[in-house]
This record gives sequence, structure tokens and C-alpha cells, in this order.
Amino acid sequence: MKIFQRIGLLLLIGAFAAQIAGCGAAEVSSAKLYRTQRNYVKADELLTFALKRNGADPEAWALYVQNLYDLNKYERLAEVIDTAYKYAVDYRTDIDLLRFNTWVALYNGGVGAFEQNPESPDQQRAALALLESAVKLMPERAETYMAMGQIYEAMKDEATAVARYKEALNQTRSVHDQGVSKGLMLRMSTDAVQRALGAPATTRMVALTASDSAMVYGYPASQTYVYFERAPRAPRNWQLTGWRMGVNEQIGGQPMRVSTEIYKTVANYYYQRGLVAQKGGDNTTARTEFDQALPYLFSVQRLDPSDELAASFIPDIYIKTNQSNKAKEQYERLLAETPSKALYTSYGTFLLQTKDYEAAVNNYLKALEMDPNYESALFNIAASYKNWAAAEQAAKKPNYKAKLEESTKYFERLLSVDPNEFTAMQNLAENYDLLGQKDKFATLVTRLEALKNSEHAQTAVYWNTLGTVYSRIKGRDKDAEDALRRADALR
Repeated sequence: MKIFQRIGLLLLIGAFAAQIAGCGAAEVSSAKLYRTQRNYVKADELLTFALKRNGADPEAWALYVQNLYDLNKYERLAEVIDTAYKYAVDYRTDIDLLRFNTWVALYNGGVGAFEQNPESPDQQRAALALLESAVKLMPERAETYMAMGQIYEAMKDEATAVARYKEALNQTRSVHDQGVSKGLMLRMSTDAVQRALGAPATTRMVALTASDSAMVYGYPASQTYVYFERAPRAPRNWQLTGWRMGVNEQIGGQPMRVSTEIYKTVANYYYQRGLVAQKGGDNTTARTEFDQALPYLFSVQRLDPSDELAASFIPDIYIKTNQSNKAKEQYERLLAETPSKALYTSYGTFLLQTKDYEAAVNNYLKALEMDPNYESALFNIAASYKNWAAAEQAAKKPNYKAKLEESTKYFERLLSVDPNEFTAMQNLAENYDLLGQKDKFATLVTRLEALKNSEHAQTAVYWNTLGTVYSRIKGRDKDAEDALRRADALR
């Protein structure tokens, strides 16, 4: 069970008490004295009495909530901080900081309680109690709902888990939509981001761990900050992992990942319920459940068009429910409202799965009109032409090779954008072989072999590609077996 990373305090509050000045009642003055002696228990008694005498005393309230924090009475603090904020008008800046740090303490406490023994009902209940108090303090913090959702998953209460995940999405969706509206998507390269937003005004490196860093592109004029991290596998290029909108430079300099996992978790919940209903013969309920999954899957595709789960679930749902026409209506409505290369590509993929090759190609072309170097569209249009050629060949149509040549052209374009796209190389090798383009085939083999001592040789996809290409060369069966064996060892 993966739980969320604990959060550090934004600032210490040691100076808070010193900022609270003024004469005040005798109890308040005495409480200040006890606080200088770190006798927070006695201070609490005096401040409680002072507030009974005068429930609108601003200084008493400011000291009272600070003292609760020092006593680690975070849940009680969560109950009364709004009242303190109401009366202690002159201390609201300090109370805002206190609120955040108390939320951190409650959130970390809930996470810690759960991690002690995730299977223990007692620990689960203790964690949820702390997180519920955290929600009272700062209902806008998505992290709290996400942690609660994971705890409810551990409790096998999927319905409540999904409800908490939806609450988290309510707090984060606007940030995600803002990024997409600016042309941002996960896994974009630094060049692609600059094509969308322009050159950054500032660039800085921020340490994430002892060995990893994030690169921050800053656009202070529009209060936009974009974060990049190294891809987890070779060649480890920088790729977009998150963004913030409408924040100042201090907050913008703190990297924050944008995640699609909650969308997929909620979508999968409804998808699985749909499968169960369909298996039981209740097609009406199945369709209702499947339809509830779709908006979350479309959100995933907007954020990460390369996501395989969304790309497979969306057409699968429409095909399972015999809604091909509805699928077309949905895609076309979305494209009319907010056209994007990601949506054109997604629609093309749906059409490809329905074997409408011409319509699929047309949508990929529209994506390429928006971004001629868009790798997903380049790969998919090449694959569409390849499948189209195979269908025409099976139907004994004489011009199928023209489609195969188009496929080859787009795979070659993809390699000009990403010279080490091995799946494209594998497809190209097959195309060259089928088209009898021996010189191009030999050049491609040489190009692949030149990478044997590079970092790419540490990946399964490289050896799988090389092995598949070797299998097309007469007399190189042993080399093909060795390469495929190495691919298996690296998986």
C-alpha cells in the first residue's frame, strides 16, 4: 500500500508568542509568563478561564490556539481555530501560519498512524480521525482526501474511498485544466513546452532527493511554473511532470507533480462495476457504470495522451456498450469545444480500433497540423497506414503497398524527432523488408548495432527490437535468440 509523502512545516512558529503583545486581562498576562517558562499546561488553564470570562478577547484567542499547538492538541485546535480567526483580527497572519502547520501535523500524524500497521482496524480508525481534523482545518488540501481514500481502500470500503478521491479531484481539477488550456501535457519535452508557452523567464534546478533534481521553468508574468524531471529509463531526457498556475515565485519554485492516478482509480472503480453488471446480464446497469468511468478517462487523456489505460478503456467501453456513434459524438463535441492534438490523437485511436482507417488518419493529420513533431500522432498515423495496408493486402487489393509506403514515411518522420524510438525502428525494419528496400534495411541494422555499447543497451526494448530485426535476416537466428534472451533478462 503506497501512502503519500509526508509534508514538512512551512515555517517555525517560535516567534508567534513574542508577537502577541499588549496588557490584557490578568489571566492573559499570567499565561504569557507561564509560556515563557514552557509551562503550557498552566497557561492553558488560565487562557481557558480568560475566554470563559470574555469569549471575544482577541489576545486570549491568539494565545490560546498557539498554546494548543505547543501542547500538541491539534484536534482541539482544529475545532476552535475558526473562532480564534473570527475574533483575533490583528493576529490573522499568524493564525494562518498556525493553521497550515497544524494541518501538516495532523496530516503527517494520520499518515504515520496508518503506516505503523496498515492492516490494523485500530490504526486505520486513528489515522482517519486525525485526517478528518485535518480536513476541518484546510478542506482545500487534496492530499488529505487522497490519504483517506487509500485508507478506505485498505479497509475494503471502495465506495467511500472513491468518494474521498472525488473530493481530492474537486480541489485539483482546476489546476489540471488550466495547464491543459495552455497546451501542457505530462511527458512533454522542454522544447515542446517552450513551443507552447515561449522561452521561460527563469530556469532553476531544485533538489528532490540526494540524487535527483527537478528543473523549474518560471513564467512570473503569468504566474506559471512548469516542472521537469528525468525520465526513469534511458536516455533519461527531461520530461514535464507537473505545473502550478496563479502562484508567486516562492511557491512556484517548489515542484509539484500532476498525477493522473486518482482519475484512473475512480474510472477503474466504475469500469469494474460495469464488467460485473455486464457479466450478470444487467446491461442497463453496466452501461450506467461504464458511462460514469468515461469522463475520468477523458481527463486522463487530456493530461497524458500516452496513457495506455485510458487509450484502451475508452474504445473498449464504447464497443462493449455498442455506442460507436455516441463515441463519435462525444469526441466531436469535445473537439468542437476544446480542440487539441491529444484529443485528435485519442479520437484517431478509437477510429483505428473500429477499423475506420481513413477517418483515423484524418484525425492524426489534424493533430500534426497543430504540432508537426507530435510523437504520439506520428507513431499512430504510421501504424494506421500499416494496418490499412495489411487489410488491403488481405482483401487482395493491388495498391496496398502505397499505404505501406505512407506508413514508412511517418515512421521515418518519427525517428527524425526521436532518433531512438525503438518500436518505430522495429516497424520500419518490417516495412523495409516487405517493400524490398534492402539498403534502408541494412542502414537501420547498422544504426541499431551501433547502440550496443550505449545506455540504451540497458533496456529491454532495445534488445527486443534488435532481436526482432535480426530474425528477419537469413543466417542470424542465433543473434536473434541472444538478443531476445537479453531483453527477457532486463524485463
